[in-house]
Amino acid sequence: MAGSALSGRWKRKQSIVETVFRRSLAVYMLNSATWAVGALVDGIVIGRYLGVDAMAAYGLAAPVILICGLIGAVFSGGSRNVYTRLAGHGKAEEANGVFTLACVSAVVLSLLAIGMAFSRIDSLAQLLGAGGLNAQLRPLVVQFLRGYMLGLPFDSVARILAAYLPMDSDHRRTFVAAVAMTVVDIAGDLIAVLCFEGNLFLIGLMTAIGQVVYFSVLSSHFFLKNRMLHFRFRRIISSVKWFGSILANGAAAGLTRIAGSVSGILVNSIVSQAAPSAYIAAFSICKTLSSLVGVLYLGVADTVWMLSSIYYGEEDRKALDDLQIIAYRIGGILSFLNVLVLFTFPVLLHPFSSAMSTRDNWRSLLAKERASTKTA
Repeated sequence: MAGSALSGRWKRKQSIVETVFRRSLAVYMLNSATWAVGALVDGIVIGRYLGVDAMAAYGLAAPVILICGLIGAVFSGGSRNVYTRLAGHGKAEEANGVFTLACVSAVVLSLLAIGMAFSRIDSLAQLLGAGGLNAQLRPLVVQFLRGYMLGLPFDSVARILAAYLPMDSDHRRTFVAAVAMTVVDIAGDLIAVLCFEGNLFLIGLMTAIGQVVYFSVLSSHFFLKNRMLHFRFRRIISSVKWFGSILANGAAAGLTRIAGSVSGILVNSIVSQAAPSAYIAAFSICKTLSSLVGVLYLGVADTVWMLSSIYYGEEDRKALDDLQIIAYRIGGILSFLNVLVLFTFPVLLHPFSSAMSTRDNWRSLLAKERASTKTA
């Protein structure tokens, strides 16, 4: 009887953890998909309407796009761990002070990053590979970065809000924000190229406006009366002591993005020095499509990060063990199915690659480059 009762309690607890995991996974996968879809939309519009050089410049800017998410990633994950630990011990005011500190720090650092990038933006474009054989791409890279980075403060805080809202029982708002951002991004890009003969600055600016919309929809959460999250600006000074812990807890996400950005810059430099813009454009399409594949594992990773911070704050070791088992099982199944589908039906990605490569018939350019290389 006792063994049966314990088994029943264990199954119920595991079932609760798995239910929460599945529900949260859908939210975080959608959150990851938001940025992937945004990159895909920009790639399609740029490839179809602005041509090969523009598509190549967009690809060269990818490492900066990746590193722009560093601030939000570090402060969302790092502060969330500290927040749940304090909230789990009944220190709600102190926990909200940490949340406020994270948001304010993200805004300040984003503004500093914009200032630093804009002051050296030509050198930054050259570092990204817009030089030498492909020096004509440098103005295009500069145009895109100037427009895109204007949305960085909103993007950084939005990443924090998207990480916190599921903990405050507000899952649907993230979905609404993602849809709104995607619609604005698509409409804005089309308006930029069809009505204003858009350049890459307008494409980047429309993406920034989409980030503002995403932030605005998420911020409407604070109109709810029954919520845990509150801005406590008066507690920022007293919360500074947690700044080191926030950075330490968020270091893993930051290092991952830094490594990805550095490797992207190195690959850009190699490709740019050895090949013309048509090859860089083709490589850009591959990188854009790969962001769709990353939605699954990034969603699983973010879900584990969020739930583990909650269970850690509650000092619930059993739930942490169950979470690990469930994450491996569900994450493994999703990853296997993802690989199986892409290897079996790679044609599923063909419409997206075709949509990004219609202007200037640049596939024929690749063929000519191959032919000239063989002749040489």
